[in-house]
This record gives sequence, structure tokens and C-alpha cells, in this order.
Amino acid sequence: MRPEKPWKERSVLKKYILGKPLNDDEKTILVRNAWEDIKAGHKYHGEESIWNYEITSMELECLKQFLKAPNNLGQMTLTNYQAYIKSDCQRSTQRKSCTIKHGDIVIIEGKYANNEDYSGSADLHIRLKDSPAKVTKRFKNDRAQYLNHDLLEEHMKYYDLVIKPSWQKYERRTRSIIDLYVNLKNGSVEGI
Repeated sequence: MRPEKPWKERSVLKKYILGKPLNDDEKTILVRNAWEDIKAGHKYHGEESIWNYEITSMELECLKQFLKAPNNLGQMTLTNYQAYIKSDCQRSTQRKSCTIKHGDIVIIEGKYANNEDYSGSADLHIRLKDSPAKVTKRFKNDRAQYLNHDLLEEHMKYYDLVIKPSWQKYERRTRSIIDLYVNLKNGSVEGI
């Protein structure tokens, strides 16, 4: 399990990969996380390593045990204290809770939701499929709503250097875990 990196540290990695100058504190963060071997301006396939898997895995295992318990008529409230919230043009982290009752169908989604650390906690693994060009366009259009031209170009450069190659590596590695694909172009569902 990998611990989550604080947002400040993630932003230092992004700044470094984009080839921006770092101050002394930022250089210390780079060395502390063993990121100094990453080549600025080159593709980096390790974006998924900066996310918090340990806490999420623990929550998923607790949830699975609750949902599978026979004769359990109770409910469980899950609270994520650093939930990533995306609403219109706003991005933030905040406390978010949801209550789950025995018998509910629970869908966990996210960019790296089929990570191997989670695979034992799920009964079914689903991947959405869309053309890479459409995914890139959606990423760009989403950010164009709240970023100026220069920041949008910076985000797109980071997308090309980090997000896209990291997703491609993850997608290939986790392909054997997937039970169903949902094709977003035509709505079809394909089993393996």
C-alpha cells in the first residue's frame, strides 16, 4: 500500500515535470519522495503512485464485509475526510459522507478504481471505454471552463506527459481484472 502524498508535494511533482524552476523547499520535497530521477519534460508513467490506496482499500474491505454479512439489516455510514469534489468550475477537497444499507448495490468509480489493491474488495470490475481523442477533448473542455489560455496549455502538457501515459500503463496492467466494458460511444456492454 502506498501512502498519500500531500497536495503540496503533488504540485511540486507537477511543477518539476513541466520543467518549472523549484525553490529550495520544493527541491527538498522532490528528493524526499525520490522524484529527482524523473526527467523533467519527459513522459512519466507513475501518476497513480501519488494517490491514497491504503485508506481506500481499508474502507472497501469494511464495506464488503458489511454488505456480505448474512442477516445484517443495519446500515453503515462512510466518511471520506478528503473527498475530491468536482462541481461546475470548482475543485476542492472536503468531508463527504454517505449511508449504505444492507442490500444496496455500491458502485465505486474513479480513474484508478480497478487498481489491484482494490480487486479483492469488488465482485465485479467494470471499465468505461471511449476513444482517446474524445477523452482528451473532454479533459480539455472541462478545464477550459475555468482556466485561462496559459494554464490550460500547462494542464494539457501535463496531461500528455503524465496523465495519459500513466493511464495507458495502468489500463494494460489491469486489463485482466476487468469483467465488463461499457462502450460510451454506443452504450453497449461487452463481457470478457
